[in-house]
Amino acid sequence: MTAKCSHLMQVNSALPISSDD
Repeated sequence: MTAKCSHLMQVNSALPISSDD
């Protein structure tokens, strides 16, 4: 997992939706 993906996951966790396929 790249650092960018990790960051996106952290952002998604704060959002009402989770678009991490």
